[in-house]
Formats: sequence, structure tokens, C-alpha cells
Amino acid sequence: MRAIWLIFHRELSAYFTSPLAYLIAGAFLLLTGITFNNDVLYALTIRPVDPALIPSLLTRVMVFFAPLLTMRLLAEENREGTLELLLTAPVSDFSIVLGKFLSAWAYYTFLLALTFVYQLVLVQITTPDLAHTIGAYVGVWLYGGATLAVGLFFSALTESQILAAFSSSITLLVLYYGESVGDIVSNIDLARIIFNLTLQGHFAPSFAVGVARGEDVVYYTGVMTVMLFITIRAVEARRWRYVHNSIWTIVSTLLLIGIVSVTYVMVQRAALVADITIDNRFTLNARTLEVLGRVQLSTRPVRITGFYRPDQLLERELDDQYYQLYESATNGFITREYINPLAEPARAAPFENALAQGIRVFVSFINPDGTIDLRTTTPVNRSEHQEQDMTEALARLLVSGNFIVYFERSLETLDPLDDSQNGMSLLNGYLQTNGFVTRSLELFTLAQRGEDIPRDASVVIIARPRRQPSEAEIAVLDRYLARGGRLFIAADFYPIAANFMAEGSAFNDYMWRTFGLRMYDAIVVDMQSSAQSPLDIVSAVVFSDHPAASSLNQENRPETATLFRIARPILVSQNPPVPNGSIIMTSELSWGETDTERVISRNEYSADEGRDIRPPLTTAAWARNNETDTRVLLVGDGDFLMNGQVFNPLGNTLFFLDSLGWLTGYTEVVQFAPRSFVTTPLIFVSVQQLDAIAVGTVIVMPALLLGLGGAVYLRRRWRK
Repeated sequence: MRAIWLIFHRELSAYFTSPLAYLIAGAFLLLTGITFNNDVLYALTIRPVDPALIPSLLTRVMVFFAPLLTMRLLAEENREGTLELLLTAPVSDFSIVLGKFLSAWAYYTFLLALTFVYQLVLVQITTPDLAHTIGAYVGVWLYGGATLAVGLFFSALTESQILAAFSSSITLLVLYYGESVGDIVSNIDLARIIFNLTLQGHFAPSFAVGVARGEDVVYYTGVMTVMLFITIRAVEARRWRYVHNSIWTIVSTLLLIGIVSVTYVMVQRAALVADITIDNRFTLNARTLEVLGRVQLSTRPVRITGFYRPDQLLERELDDQYYQLYESATNGFITREYINPLAEPARAAPFENALAQGIRVFVSFINPDGTIDLRTTTPVNRSEHQEQDMTEALARLLVSGNFIVYFERSLETLDPLDDSQNGMSLLNGYLQTNGFVTRSLELFTLAQRGEDIPRDASVVIIARPRRQPSEAEIAVLDRYLARGGRLFIAADFYPIAANFMAEGSAFNDYMWRTFGLRMYDAIVVDMQSSAQSPLDIVSAVVFSDHPAASSLNQENRPETATLFRIARPILVSQNPPVPNGSIIMTSELSWGETDTERVISRNEYSADEGRDIRPPLTTAAWARNNETDTRVLLVGDGDFLMNGQVFNPLGNTLFFLDSLGWLTGYTEVVQFAPRSFVTTPLIFVSVQQLDAIAVGTVIVMPALLLGLGGAVYLRRRWRK
């Protein structure tokens, strides 16, 4: 130990008496200071500070800094012949190598400690996630130790410091860009093995995101151990006289690598994982555990299937951090499998449409033969709330097949199987993908036979009907609604005598008597909230407290508005027989044009006082009978459901799906509220404070170190 201490003290003193060491430290702080200040500027308006920002930067920096710190340690001794003197002294090769390595690691630790100034600054101006930050620093400290061990090895192989630095830089660069191996290797399993052999493969998907894994610690310590061992053997090689020494070095190195590998696998299988985020985002919450309890009570195991190309390797590793929590929490009842769609196109074929839409993760029940049941496959939406996305998908899987949607077809409605621009196949397919069963019915046929709407109907959809229902058909609907049925109606205006829900028609009067809703024979014109034409109505006002409107008109997301073309206004009774209300309304610069013939034939419109309907106008409304739990949703447009318009804008789709979620009760069953993460808040500081922070971290701190370096240089010159 005394020998190690003497070598360590000698080399560490050499660092702090060398101008180059201060130059490296100054450049180090200049680079990290600029990065830190940029992050602070982003945190003013865009996003919170990144807890792992500086550690993540250092993983890139150490590709070049580690060779600079280690290139002279043994190469210089070789060149000047002082290594031979050390070898003849009563100091072991082990002590020489370990002492030099610990000195470099200590100097690197000193550099890391300097960057903690940034965290002290953040404590003064915000509430940083210190647990995540400290975990990331521990990760990059181990990462740096591994890079220094690699650099020391190459320093032992040559007398040239430049060659040592170049060789170690190339090696570290390869180990850093291991996450890009998927761009080169087409076999994702091989790419993953290579990725897990790289330095970055044990930092980016773990320490950087707030997870500390046992296998990562084993990997970094293993790299240091193996590299130091072969460095010691390289130093000892100067004394070798026999070939068997070389053979023994190879065998012993392979044996050591085997021991490290076995330890790594054992620790990995033990799943030693610690959540180091302040808000425990890698720990499943109570709502998720409740859903997982229901999953385990089901009779069929569940599989998470993810489709990732080789170039999406890092994304797969990050996602797997979450998905393995579900497998662990259910003791393997939920399993996970990842498929490369390029290598196994046959297995990806059933998911082709979803994959084309950017969906790549699914949950399914497993058949007795171990294959997934494609009929139960449910997509996992992707957002910043991964736990919410996965738990909602599992909840949808559990209720798969329990909700049955009937499309009415005898009123000349949209065809749910038509895949043309004027069909409704996209929404029909989306419903099926989310676990709904979709069927068709004809009111005309049921009325003729004296039958009722099937009792398994969760909702009946009347999408853009073109004729009025008969009294017998209205009676079928009335019996269905009287027993607690759910009805979605999207009705356009057509300049025909038998227009659906025309003023004075039997069904329009029925809706008014029963639910306090009726439709006008008018067309909505909005001079303010409109698209290409004042007849293209954009949702100006939405009542977001109603579930059907909860996703509409999101801040800074204009695509979440609805767009109705040639819409009809709806009258909502102020003294209704059952609770009702508006969902979507127009602006104050709108009116209901009653001269519909002029609009249709000549595309002309003007607000006529006393004749046209005054604003604001309701274009979507709801009603609910609390006694029977009957629910009705009425929309003054049907074209927005067509394939050509349902995704243009996205708000049309969101409105339809949320409407069905409310009507059927589906949302109440599977809704999983986003977790309230304790996210580091945005920073609120004055311009003067920002300037002070910038001057202190970008100018003063690097300048102090450069000044110290200059003083050391002048002192050495003066002594000469």
C-alpha cells in the first residue's frame, strides 16, 4: 500500500504542477459552463433543467480528455527511460500501474467536483432533481474511470504520447458510438450485444434517465479491472524471457474476462435496479398496480410486443426500462418480446397498418401454444407518460370485446367498411384496434320485424344520415333509449324536403321533447373561427369539462381543434326535460344562415337581422337522463367522420373517440390519469442574474484555472 501511495502522490503532484493540467481544466470548465448556461436559457421558457446534462456531456468529452490525462503516464516513462528505474526499484508493477491510474482518476474526480458549482447555482434559482443528478454523476464517474483505464493501457504500449493518445481516442470513440451500431448491423440481437459492450450502452439508458442498475456498475468496474490487469502484464512484459509468459497472459486475461462476464450476467438476472428520480417515475404507482392485479386475475397471460429496427436500438433500451417493471411486478405473467420488422417481415405483417402510423408497441393475450392472440392485440400509444400509456393499453386489453358499436345503415349513412375518401373505414378500424367490436344494424329492418336494437349495443352511431326516420323507426330508437341506450348522431344539412331532423319533422320534435335538443334548418357561417371559407367552422369555444371535449383546443396545438364543413346549428333548451348542454360553439362573429338555397347554389351569405340565427351557435351538444343513464350526443356535421377529413385536423378524431368514450363508459373503465411528476420547474431569474451566472461560470472560473496554469508555467521558467 505504501508503494501505491507513493506513486499516487507523485503522479497527482505532477498533475497540479503542470501547466497542461490547468489548461485542460480550464477548457473543461469553459465547455461545461457554456452548455450549462444554454440549458438555463432553455429552462426559462421551453423545458425544465436536465438533471443529467453535464454528466451526459462528459461522456462525450472523455473520449478526448481521457487520452490527454493518461498519455504521458507510462509513455513518457518509457521514452525517458525512467520506467526502467521504477522497475528495478522495490516497487511492484501492480503498484506502479494502480498508483498512476488512481492519480488520473483522482484528478478527473477533481474536475467533476468543480462542475458541482452548477448544481449550487441551480439550488439558488430553482428546485433541481438532486437525486437524479447525483446518480448521473456517479455513473459518469465510473464511466470516466473506465476511459482512463483504457487510456493507461495504450500509454503502456508505446513511447509516443501522441500515438498513445490517438490510439486510445479511436478506441473510446468506437465505444462511445456503440449506440449507433444499429445503423451498421442489421441483426438487432447482435447490435444489442455490441451495444451492451460499449461504455455508452451502460449510461444512456440508465444513469442518464434516472436508473441505477447493478449490471452497469459491474460493467464499468469490470472494464477497469480487465484493462488494468493487461496494463500490468504489458509493463511486466519488459522482463519476460519466455514464450509461456505470453500464453499465460492470454489465458489469465480470458479467465478474468470470463469471471467479469459471469458476474455481470448474474447481477443482470438479479435485476438490481434503483429508481434515483425524485418523483419515482421508474416505480409503478398504485393505479398501475391495481390494473396489474386485474391482469393477473385473468385466465390468460399477456405479452408486450415491440417492433424496433436496429437503428432504434437506444429507443428500445429506454422503453425496456419501463416494460420490464411490468414483467417484474406480475412475476412473469406479463412477458415482453422485441421483433425486428426488417428481419421478420412475416411477423410484422399483421401490424403493418399500425406500424405505418408510428405505433410500434402492442399488448396481447397469449394463446395456449405460446403465440399472441391477434384478435386481442391492443396498441400502446406513445407520449411523455410511458407508464400511463402502457397501463391504459392493458386496461383496454382487459375490456377488449366488452364494448359493441352498431353503425346504423338504413338511413343512407356513411359506410364503415368503405375505404374511399367518403367512407368511414378509418374510424371503424381504429375502434377495432382499441378493442371495440363493430357491427351494423338497420332500423328499417328492425321496425318491419317488430324487433329491438340488440341489448349488447354499447352505442348506436347514425353517421351523416340522408333521410328522415319513419314513426316505426323512431319507436325502435325510443325503446332502445328508454332502457338506457346510447346514441351518437352526426347530421349534415341537405337541401331536400326529407332532410334528417328537419324543423318540424317527427324525429326533431322527439329529440326536443325527450332531450331538449333540436336542429335548425340553417348553415353556420363564422367570419372569425373558420378555415379556408367561413363555411369551414373551427371550434371557437369548447366546454372542456365535458369528457367529449377534454382533448380539444389544446394550448399551442391548433391541430386539436375540430373542423366542420357546412355545419348545422343546434338549439339547446334552457329548460330541458333532462340535463343537457353545449360541447362546441362558434365565435361571436358567426350566424346561422337560414337562406340555405343561396348558400348551396350561389355560395353567398350575409347576416340578416331578424331572419338569421344569432351567435354564438352550438355545433355539438349532449344530453343525459340520470335515471336511466341514457346518453345522447348530437353533432351538426357528419362529413368530419369521413376518411378524407377525420384526421384533418386531428381534433376531428379526438372528438369522435372521446365522444364514444363518454357514451359507452369506455373512458371511465380504462382512463388512467397522468402522473403528477415532481418535474423541476422552469427557472425565473432576472437578466442581471443570468448575466452574473454566465460571467461566473463561463469567464471567471475558467480564467482562474488558466491563471493558475500560467502562474505554474512562469514559476517553472523562473526556477530554470
